[in-house]
Amino acid sequence: MYLRKGKAHAKTIIANWLELAKEKQTAGFEGLCVAAELDSFFENAKSKELLTYERALAQQYPPTVCAICLYSAHTLDEKELVQLTKSHDHLITRQFAWKRSLCA
Repeated sequence: MYLRKGKAHAKTIIANWLELAKEKQTAGFEGLCVAAELDSFFENAKSKELLTYERALAQQYPPTVCAICLYSAHTLDEKELVQLTKSHDHLITRQFAWKRSLCA
């Protein structure tokens, strides 16, 4: 879903998610809950593309979609973790839970 022929294109990935959400809504579902494991970006040296995707997705996700993004902590450096945190409303690790302030 994320990589095609070794390439990751944020616009294509997001378009696929939005199309899936639209299909499910047309089928009578009120929303869509998904869980996505994203290590394939790191396994294929595409962390820059992942950060681009997550930033763009955060701006376009419809309110009827709830997603859990799964990352292996050992694949993220501190800079990537900070950037990913900015793209998500919540962050849960073994050590703590964090929620972005809606007033910020």
